[in-house]
Amino acid sequence: MNPPAESSLLRLAIAQGLLRWEDLDAVSEHLPEEGGNAEAPLLGRWVRALIEAGLLTREDIERLAAEVRAAQEDLTPDAGGFR
Repeated sequence: MNPPAESSLLRLAIAQGLLRWEDLDAVSEHLPEEGGNAEAPLLGRWVRALIEAGLLTREDIERLAAEVRAAQEDLTPDAGGFR
């Protein structure tokens, strides 16, 4: 299974009150280089910057990712039952 899109994680974090738009503005000038690193190859640059700034934790990201995946699976049509 692919990791959820970074934008989905950020929107959910804002919706849940974990982040504010101002937090994204605050880290926008300090974004890491494109691509992952050896320790966190699946984390996007915005998420990495927010973790480095102490605005999100890895646990927050794992929980948000699980919620995004669950929501995506709920939207997947059931292939069974149609003839």
